[in-house]
This record gives sequence, structure tokens and C-alpha cells, in this order.
Amino acid sequence: MRPGLSTYWIDATLDGLTASRTTGEYRIAWGDETELVVKGQTVQARSLYELFETERMPRQAFEEILQAYRTAVVTAVESGATLQMDSYVPQRNPWVGRGCRPSARKPHGRRPPRPPGRD
Repeated sequence: MRPGLSTYWIDATLDGLTASRTTGEYRIAWGDETELVVKGQTVQARSLYELFETERMPRQAFEEILQAYRTAVVTAVESGATLQMDSYVPQRNPWVGRGCRPSARKPHGRRPPRPPGRD
């Protein structure tokens, strides 16, 4: 099956926002190196390996951006847009197979050297 345009991850994140509590912390999305956490009325993007400082934005603004992005994707799908396969690059962890597991903490909070071609 060929990859296609989808609102899957947008919808999952919006669902997480809807289901999240209004107090405390609630993780709504995460990946190999980053997590999105709702804390009160703020959404935080946090590095799981201390690769960058935590970034914050108002929860309502984040939701509005996701809704606009979702609308753009739906419009694109309805108009017949597809991924340009000649420029499509699957998103994969560049460190898998290079001696670094996603769950391994990087020493001293520093990022290891970039793989070749990823400058």
C-alpha cells in the first residue's frame, strides 16, 4: 500500500486534547525523541533526551492550528492531491541500526553526531 495524505495523526492529537484533563499533565502525542504534553491550558513540546528546551504555547492556539491543518489536509484529499513519491522520504529514526536505541539516554545530554547526509 502506498503512503497517502491522511488526518490520522492530527485526529489522534485532537482527540488527546479533548480527552485531556484540565489539571495536571497529560501526554497527548509522542515519538522517538519528542512528546507533546498538556499541562493546564498550555501545550508543551518536550525532548525526551534533553536535546532542546521545552517549548510552550496556549492550548487553544495549538488546537486552532491543528484544526486549520486538518482542514487543509481534508481539502487536499478531496481535490485529489497525492504525495509526490519522487520526493517522499519515510520518516525513520536515523539512529536505529547505528548503535543507538530510541530508549537509550544520550550521554551528558548531548546529541550524537548526525548521520551522513543529514546536515
